[in-house]
Amino acid sequence: MGKWRILSLEKLKTKVNYHASHQAFSKLVRKLEQNKYLESIYYQNYRKYLFLTDKGLRAAGLNESWQINKEIILHDLISVNVLENLMQDERFKSGELTLIDKGQRSRPDGEIRLLNGDDLFLEIELTQKSKPRVRNKIREYQLSWQKGFVFYVFSSPSVFKAYKKIINELDLNSSPLSKKRIANFVILMLEPAIKNNNFSLENSNCYFDGKFMTFSQLKDQYLS
Repeated sequence: MGKWRILSLEKLKTKVNYHASHQAFSKLVRKLEQNKYLESIYYQNYRKYLFLTDKGLRAAGLNESWQINKEIILHDLISVNVLENLMQDERFKSGELTLIDKGQRSRPDGEIRLLNGDDLFLEIELTQKSKPRVRNKIREYQLSWQKGFVFYVFSSPSVFKAYKKIINELDLNSSPLSKKRIANFVILMLEPAIKNNNFSLENSNCYFDGKFMTFSQLKDQYLS
């Protein structure tokens, strides 16, 4: 739970390699809930999802992490599902959600290390943020960028288009002396199905380096 933040009861049982009965595992989980280490919600066809409380985070040694915000719990669920989906590809060596930097104003939702050594910073955007906020965050990435990519994933076509427009405007108005165009390291993906429990990203529409392509094509050309 410390690594994934929020998981269904079934996925948690699989990840901890618990081989006894489902009933026995559920009993253990209920005990952790009763002792305030775990909380749960029911979502997506009444599937039970579990997450660490503040007490549970401290017990797991994650004092610098932040507790699940029930107001935006869908975002955390989707972040876990997208990261797990991406990690099925052999080009992605390791990946994790961003669990530290509690209280920091700006942080990615997750980080992935590619086999070629590049980093992929994962950003899940479900709603439209204010234009100044989006511009400032992208500028922060641009100023500190060394190598790798920032990977924005959207479920809404309108939000996808808004970010695409902002990136193009920033590059158009950037200094001619700038060595790093935003379009060269920020990847935008549109996939409405990420709100579902099961989905594929292979044919999802991506925008990168001024071009549209599927995610499968992008991986072959830029992430190998």
